[in-house]
Amino acid sequence: MKKLTSICLIISVFTIGLENRMNQYQKLVDKEIAYQQQKSLKRRIKRARFPIIKLRSDFDYQFQPSINQQQIAEFATMSFL
Repeated sequence: MKKLTSICLIISVFTIGLENRMNQYQKLVDKEIAYQQQKSLKRRIKRARFPIIKLRSDFDYQFQPSINQQQIAEFATMSFL
């Protein structure tokens, strides 16, 4: 009976170690997927040959006061579709 208990203990320790390794592998795979997606996006933007990458947050609303900042923010949500 004592041998059976020690075997069960060894199996449970092995299982926990295996689960930890699987979690680590899953995290590694998730990071690799995110990296590849980001790399793919950058590559597609580069191939599109956009002259300059500009973000909406970079826009100077003070320079062009006739532009409604709230309306632009609402358009960015794409809620009109």
